[in-house]
Amino acid sequence: MIMDTLADGSSGTDVCPITDGEMRALVQRIGEFIHRECAEQRAAMVRQWTRPVQERIRSGRCIEGLQLEKVFNDGRVRFRVAENPSEFREGDRVRLSLGDPAEPVLEGDFFREDLDFVEILVRKPAEAKALATGPFTLDPSFVDLESFYQRALAEVQASQRGRERILPLLSGVREPSIDVNEAERVYEQSLAAGMEDAQAEAIAAASCTDLCQLTQGPPGTGKTRVLAEVVRNRVARGERVLVTSFTHRAIHNALAAVARACPETPDLCKIGPRVNDPQLVCDSFERFSESPLAESGRGYIVGATPFTAFSQRMGGAEFDAVVFDEAGQITLPLALLAMLRGEVYIFMGDHRQLPPVLLSVDPGEAADQSIFGHLRGRGFDHRLTTTFRMNAEITAWPSQEFYFGELQPHPSVAARRAAYPGGDGAPAWAGVLDASAPVVFVRRESDGAWKESRAEAALIADLVEDLVHRRGVRPEEIGVVVPYRRQARFIRRRLRARTTLRAAGGEPVVDTVERMQGQEREVIIVGLTADDPEFLGWQIPFILQPNRINVCFTRARSKLIVIGSSNLFPPDGASDDRLRTDEARECLERLRSFAQTAQVIDLAGTTSPGSDG
Repeated sequence: MIMDTLADGSSGTDVCPITDGEMRALVQRIGEFIHRECAEQRAAMVRQWTRPVQERIRSGRCIEGLQLEKVFNDGRVRFRVAENPSEFREGDRVRLSLGDPAEPVLEGDFFREDLDFVEILVRKPAEAKALATGPFTLDPSFVDLESFYQRALAEVQASQRGRERILPLLSGVREPSIDVNEAERVYEQSLAAGMEDAQAEAIAAASCTDLCQLTQGPPGTGKTRVLAEVVRNRVARGERVLVTSFTHRAIHNALAAVARACPETPDLCKIGPRVNDPQLVCDSFERFSESPLAESGRGYIVGATPFTAFSQRMGGAEFDAVVFDEAGQITLPLALLAMLRGEVYIFMGDHRQLPPVLLSVDPGEAADQSIFGHLRGRGFDHRLTTTFRMNAEITAWPSQEFYFGELQPHPSVAARRAAYPGGDGAPAWAGVLDASAPVVFVRRESDGAWKESRAEAALIADLVEDLVHRRGVRPEEIGVVVPYRRQARFIRRRLRARTTLRAAGGEPVVDTVERMQGQEREVIIVGLTADDPEFLGWQIPFILQPNRINVCFTRARSKLIVIGSSNLFPPDGASDDRLRTDEARECLERLRSFAQTAQVIDLAGTTSPGSDG
C-alpha cells in the first residue's frame, strides 16, 4: 500500500485564505530581497570594471590579448587567445573592449571555448563585422534585472493565480491535496516498472498533487528519473508541462531523461536563446510561437529557463504544471518567474548540494534562500534515500555528514570496486589506485598555487595516464573535479599533450564543481588546487563550502581520489591565521573528518591528515 506520506486526500483549499496584510508583507519581503541582491550585483560589477586589468585577470573575470579570428554569419565571433585564465562559462554575459570595460565595443554571450580560442555570440552581428583585429579584453557584462523581477512580483500580487495559489503556498496558509486513488495507481505502476519504494512514492505524489510537491534527491538516488516519470504521467493525461532550471545544461539533462522516458512523445522542444550544447536532444526555438507546439491541442513538454518563461519569448504560453530541476539553486524570486506560467509546481532538488549564487547573503545561509529551502519541511516533501551510484565506502561519509545517516547504497552497488582490465599499472601509484581502497586522500607537496597548480595538474595527468594506458580504464569513465576553470583548462592541456592518452581516444571530463553536479563517473579525482597560505586564508570557505564538498565527493561510483596540499593541514598545535572565523574552522574540520575515513597516501613526507585525531 502507498505510504501515509501521500496525505489523506483532504482538500488543500480548506484553509484560511491569505489576508491582504499578510500578502503585502510577504511581497514586501521578497521585493526587499530583490532590491538588496540587485544592488549588490550592480556595486560588485562597478568594482570589477574599475580594477586594474591584472587584478581582473587574477580574479578570473577577465581575458586580455584577444585577437579577432573569424566572424560567422550566425552571430558567433571567434577570438584567438594565448591564455584563458578566466572563470567564464557558456551563457555568461560578457563585453569586449580595448581595455576599459566601462566603454565596450561589443556585448554578447560567452558561447564556446577551447584551449586556444573563445567564441562570443553577439546580439548585433553587424557590429562584429566592423571590428578591428585587436587586441581586446573580455570582461563580464551586467544586465540589471531588478525591474524585471519587480514586474513579476507585481504580477504575482495582482493576478488571480498569484493571489489564490502562489502567495498562499509561499506563506504556508494553503497546502496541496492529492487524489489518493490515482496516487495509489501510479505508485503500484511505478513499483511494477522497477522503481524503489521511495521513488514510487515521490512519483505518485508529484504526479497527483493539485498544487505543489518537493522531492529531495541526494546524490545517485534517481531524482532525474523520478522527474522524467512525473512528466510522463502528466503529459499522458494531456497536460502541458514546463521543465525549467537555473542553467541551460540542467534543463537539457532533464529533457534528455524525459525523452528516454517518453520515446513515443514527439511533442518536446526547448525555447530560448541559442546555446552550445550537443547534448540537447530536441529542437530548439528562439520563441514559442515559432515551435509546432504553439498550435498543439494535446499534452506537450517545453524546456525553458525561468527568465525565458516570463519573457516575451514564451508569448504568454500557459502550462498545467511547472517542473523545476535543481531547485536548490533557484531563488524564490527566480522561481516566481516560472510559477506565474503554471498551476502546479513540482520541485526536484537537494538543499545539501549547490545553493543559489548570492552576493547579499552569507554563503552558509544561501541554501535557505532557494525556493526548495523555503518550502521544505511542510509535509509535502519526500526524500529519496537509496543511492544507485556510490558503493558503501563512498556513501558512508556524505551520508553521516549531510543526510543523518539515512543515505544507503543499493545492494547492487554496495560492494562495487573499480575494475582494471589492463592490470595493476605502475607500482608508483599502487596505493593511490588500489581497487580495494575505494576512498583515498592524497596529501601532496606544497607548490604555492592560487587558482592553478602545476604540481597538482602533473599528478592528476600521471594518474589518468596510468588508469587509461596501463589499467585499461576507458577515458570516458574518469572525471576530474576542481574548484577553478583555470585549473580545469590547464589539466585538459596537460592531458592532451600525453601521446598515450591521445592514442586511447576519448577524453576524461575535467570541469568545475558547478558543471559536475548531476554527473557521475566510475573514477573521480578531486583536486583542491589552492595551496598558498595567504590565498587559502580567504578561499577556504569557498573551496571547502559544505554543499560544494558534498557534490565533489559524491560523483564517483567505485573510486574516489581527493588530492589536497599539505598546507591544508597545519601540524598539531600550530597556530593558523586561516582559522580566524568559525566558518573556516568548520570547513577544515570537515575535511579532516573526511580524511580520517579515507586511505591516506602522503606524498608530502609529513604527518598524514588522517592521523591528527
